[in-house]
Amino acid sequence: MEMKGLAIQQMLLIVMLVVMLSIGAMIILSNFLFTEEKGKFTDIFEKGILFTDGSERISWVKYGEQAGNKYDYEFQVLDLNIGFKLEDKYDELDFVAVADFKNSLALGTLYSSYDSRILTYPEDRDAELNFRMVSDEKPVQGELVHLTLWEYNECIDDFFKGELYSEKPLSELIKKCPGFYISSFDVGSEWKGKAFYVQLDFTGLELYEFHLTNDPYYDDIDTCGDWKNNINIPENNCLILTNEEDGVAIFPSGDECALTLARPGSLILPADSNIKQGLADYSDHDCRDADDACDILDLDWTDTNEDHCKDCELAEKTDKYNWRPAYELICSENGYWSVCDGSAEKTNTELTIDNINYKCQDNRWVSE
Repeated sequence: MEMKGLAIQQMLLIVMLVVMLSIGAMIILSNFLFTEEKGKFTDIFEKGILFTDGSERISWVKYGEQAGNKYDYEFQVLDLNIGFKLEDKYDELDFVAVADFKNSLALGTLYSSYDSRILTYPEDRDAELNFRMVSDEKPVQGELVHLTLWEYNECIDDFFKGELYSEKPLSELIKKCPGFYISSFDVGSEWKGKAFYVQLDFTGLELYEFHLTNDPYYDDIDTCGDWKNNINIPENNCLILTNEEDGVAIFPSGDECALTLARPGSLILPADSNIKQGLADYSDHDCRDADDACDILDLDWTDTNEDHCKDCELAEKTDKYNWRPAYELICSENGYWSVCDGSAEKTNTELTIDNINYKCQDNRWVSE
């Protein structure tokens, strides 16, 4: 009986060993069959094969413009300077840039084309990138944008399913395409813009827009459209785009839009009477075309009769958005408006314009 019992135990051990070996083999085979294809840089995951010099910055086109129960964001990454640690080993690399912001993702496209998402190193090492996304979350000024770089592969295309943004979190993309992740870094979201854009029904005091934009094609009415290709605009000048809304939505061609040059050191202040008062060395030649739209520069700050705002992030808000800035703006020497909004990120920011030092303190640009 003892011999028989021993034999049964041995048989059970053998069966258990066979089962364990079979399970192990199935796991190995499963991993072999279903592991994602790896990129050429898998062995150096997150060691920064592509890296930047830290000079990049975010410039907003739309910052949380509400659309139903969602919020639209659009921004550019400027002054990007990408380096490559293995230039001696690889001649070039196709890659994509993915922005992680507000628990949503966006594929970067070349600012010059607005549709090319596949970048090539070294040709696009200093490209200006545009990102557009939709999120459930409201905007909060001063937030960082997490920028990730990925070796281009169909896995990335499959994740975004032909779109340029996804409301899935970054963790889902890492889970799906781990072998193509290269590196990541955070970019400060400064509140800057080339043009200060306002749209107002002048006679009815009805406000439609009051914000910054970096989109040269934002408004195709009269001279406001395509200012990026206007050779008569000095590079270091900021812009003011004033659109005189005719108030009749079915006849938009009745609107007039004027482009005004603003020199470095110009200010747009709640404490002033109107836009024109803070413009440095202003002359009537600085406002181009469209007389009614130029008159908006002289319109004193006041409460509006009606607020039709779709993007009035810079306007003072009481029970409605008013014809008055909520923050101080200054035109910097590089031709961009910079906002002093009182956030912790912006407080004590310093600018030097025409040898005068300015500091953002208590929601004001204070000269020193």
